[in-house]
Amino acid sequence: MVVEVITIGDELISGKVVDNNSAYISRRLPAIGLDVRYHTSVGDNKDDISRVLRRAFNRSQVAIVCGGLGPTVDDITREVVAGYSLLYTWEGADPGAPAVLLMGHLDVVGVEPGTEGDWEHPPFAGESDDRYLWGRGTTDDKGSVIALFEAVEALLAEGFRPDVTLYLAIGHDEEVGGTEGAAALAALLAARGVRLDFVLDEAHRVAY
Repeated sequence: MVVEVITIGDELISGKVVDNNSAYISRRLPAIGLDVRYHTSVGDNKDDISRVLRRAFNRSQVAIVCGGLGPTVDDITREVVAGYSLLYTWEGADPGAPAVLLMGHLDVVGVEPGTEGDWEHPPFAGESDDRYLWGRGTTDDKGSVIALFEAVEALLAEGFRPDVTLYLAIGHDEEVGGTEGAAALAALLAARGVRLDFVLDEAHRVAY
């Protein structure tokens, strides 16, 4: 049975990524009686992909396709760092350009044991009195974290894709110094050679 292996991706055509899949597949298939006759690589262009597939169907009995259409506007990856911190990566149209880092944190300042009864509302209940939402972290820093994700979801719904890559780094231990979460996030980005053009994080008010 004649087989054609098709690999798809601009990163393959440009040489940014080495195609190891074709070689691996070609080594494995003869063991099950399949004869690989053709290897074809094509970029992330729908018309080119269609032409390659039609040609494969005309000259082969089996077509094995690896890859896809490359990054899409909603191609966001999530990684858990240092156990609890989160790193989201939204690849931009120019992934080689300096990126933007948007930051926040999930943890809140603790409550001194024995003071729970002194609070007007239970500190961790998240109670609403129809005017305010009461609870630890509603302003520090849940509000900005929610705003970041709401903005991203709204842009995704519009089909938006950023010009440069966006990173959302959400720490888990900022209130005790960030020595585990933020430190691990920074080390990870540095190890990957990420260059940043802009960083946005919470800060104290600025008075003039």
